[in-house]
Amino acid sequence: MEADKKGPEKSKEEILAERKAKKAEKAAKKSQPVVKTAAPVAPVQAAPAAVLEPPQTVKEISIPAKADETGKSKAELKAERRQKQEAQRAAKAAPAAVEAKQSAAPKASQTKRVPDQIQADRPSVEKRLVKRCVSQKVPQLPPAERKVQLFSHLQQQERRMGLLTKDLAINQSNIHPAVIKLGLQYASGIICGSNARAVALLEAFKKVISDYSTPEHKELSRDLEVSLKPCINFLKQCRPISVSMGNVIRFLKRHITNIPSEYNDVQAKEYLHEQIDKYIQENVELAGKAICQEASKKIASGDVILTYGYSSLLLQILLKAFNEDNKKFRVVVLDSSPRSEGLQLLRRLVAAKIPSVYMLISGASYIMPEVTKVLLGAHALLANGNVMSRVGSSQVALVAKAHNVPVLVCCETHKFCERVQTDSFVFNELGDPDDLVAAVKGKPFVHSIANWRELPQLSLLNLTYDVTPGDLVTAVITELGSVPCTSVPIPSLKLSHVHIKHWQKVEEKINKLIAGNHDKLQVIADFDFTLTKFHTNGIRKLSCHGVVENYSKLPEHFKLKSKEMFNKYYPIEIDQHLTVEEKIPLMIEWYDGAHELLEHSNLFKHDFACMVKENPIEFRDGTLQFMKDLNAANIPILVFSAGVGDVIDEALLSNNLTQDNVKVISNYMTYNSEGKLVAFTDKLIHMYNKNETSIPHNSTYFQDLSHRHNVILMGDSLGDLQMSKGVEPPSTVLTIGFLNDKIEERLEKYKEEFDIVLVDDQTMEIPDSILKSVLAK
Repeated sequence: MEADKKGPEKSKEEILAERKAKKAEKAAKKSQPVVKTAAPVAPVQAAPAAVLEPPQTVKEISIPAKADETGKSKAELKAERRQKQEAQRAAKAAPAAVEAKQSAAPKASQTKRVPDQIQADRPSVEKRLVKRCVSQKVPQLPPAERKVQLFSHLQQQERRMGLLTKDLAINQSNIHPAVIKLGLQYASGIICGSNARAVALLEAFKKVISDYSTPEHKELSRDLEVSLKPCINFLKQCRPISVSMGNVIRFLKRHITNIPSEYNDVQAKEYLHEQIDKYIQENVELAGKAICQEASKKIASGDVILTYGYSSLLLQILLKAFNEDNKKFRVVVLDSSPRSEGLQLLRRLVAAKIPSVYMLISGASYIMPEVTKVLLGAHALLANGNVMSRVGSSQVALVAKAHNVPVLVCCETHKFCERVQTDSFVFNELGDPDDLVAAVKGKPFVHSIANWRELPQLSLLNLTYDVTPGDLVTAVITELGSVPCTSVPIPSLKLSHVHIKHWQKVEEKINKLIAGNHDKLQVIADFDFTLTKFHTNGIRKLSCHGVVENYSKLPEHFKLKSKEMFNKYYPIEIDQHLTVEEKIPLMIEWYDGAHELLEHSNLFKHDFACMVKENPIEFRDGTLQFMKDLNAANIPILVFSAGVGDVIDEALLSNNLTQDNVKVISNYMTYNSEGKLVAFTDKLIHMYNKNETSIPHNSTYFQDLSHRHNVILMGDSLGDLQMSKGVEPPSTVLTIGFLNDKIEERLEKYKEEFDIVLVDDQTMEIPDSILKSVLAK
């Protein structure tokens, strides 16, 4: 009976045909667009009890495996499905990656940080500064009562030091008493002038360092810098930091960071004291003497020298030329209110019996026809060649230019600044407006402005500096000699760890880079220990191969073998007595052995992201910003490395540096269909064949950049000097060598081969300074 109800039994072929038909019908329905229509909402009823009961446990039904109709085995079908899934994932990920890159690129180029010191009119900035002062227990002056609208973005200095130190308990403060005294001297004008302020700051920091004691469970090299922050913030409250002071602060922070890890507190303090004394001696005292020697040559008997205001350096120059060199000349001292600093210079000149004339700046055009040379001091030399000096200097230079009188600016390199400025409005220092009232005491009209704060229609503006265009300056006299304003305004090149054998050659190259602008510039850099740190506080950092070798999933025998090869071949790599030809076969032997070890290590592609996360690559301080600046200016950078390309890619990716302007040429790995490492690429790149021969044959990298003849090349080995060989001639290649190890025995060789040698420098400060000079133009 049951068989009659069900109808005639269907064959196996008919059942399969029906199933295929149903599947085809379902697929067709899915491919059609679904049009949703509103449906009436049915009343909600209680679900039957059977539905609410927990599902019964279903026994597994084992179906015997069958061979596919195509004749393929189960493993082959599984492999095909895996490949299909990976292809689908890649297809989905590609548009998202492109969209992310496109959306991220403009953000990188548009993001510009504006310094807080020129945002005093923004409530959010003011709130942040107040919060910082509170967290550091630094007293803060209340906002100025009256400011000129055009300069409301600048901090107004007023002599209200009583308010600043009123509630300051010295015995419970984070600020050292020497710093409090120094801040008050800055604010009251007792210590003024770029050199005097920088030297006084260093002397105060020496006292802070001497009285510092490292807290338990902390390191001096880390905690001391934190302890200095409240002191620096307090000084900013007293008076804005000068360019020379800013360079001093960066100098000290760099040396604090680079204190050798084996030093105890006493040794570390002695080291810092030595560096401070050395800075004062080399950058202020000896630099001043060198400038005096050079400037004195420019003065001849019978000259009429015009100066403006007071400068300790100009006084030394005039005294040397008159007394030591026996040159007879006259001096015209121009001056202006409210400071009237020229009176101090006049008194010194008269005491030295030098014939002098004193007059106000308003008479400059009347006296200028008699003048043969103009000597000016400087607050700073900016990256675009403009000179920042006391207000009124630009007018003096302009009048001199109109009368064809040469203008010589005397400026030590520790006053060079990487800031770009074309006017006196964006960045300046606002002096106390009450000084303008005090300057006219005794004059008949003073009573009318004595209570100027009560007059709503009156505002007083006391500018401290102005900017003189480089076109108005004949030459800048530095301790390096007389140079035009457009020449190498890079103070960091004078740092003690920077070694340059041929100064003139380096200046010529940098000037060519600047003249060519960023449109003709490209950067070529090694990766290991060039873009990355060699050590941190004496602790050696990992290279690309080191990241792989320290991967926790690799067996111990792998690590032992790798270390054995390093101990054998690294001394050969840095041996100065072996020729390159002798080293090459041994380096190839080393790399082949390391690669063979990896090929038998059972690694997969996903392992490289894990190993970089486990042992992060530590870039030099400033490298990430340096590469972002390159991207913002659309300057290409070629990372040419003998390391492991897969590790480099992961390191760049983890730091968001996989940008369109970054190209990596290195030793890449190949993987099978399961993502397992099976071999390296055919062309082995080692440290002595990093040139155009190692670039893939199908690459047109250098041909595409044939218009970029200017190159900044950075490396840490002599073999890196070959990296620019594919650049189309004629080219200007500025080579920067990072000397990290065996410094004494290799320094002379590096100085001979590289234009600039950086000894034990774990930052990107020097290349970044050069890049900023190029971008400034």
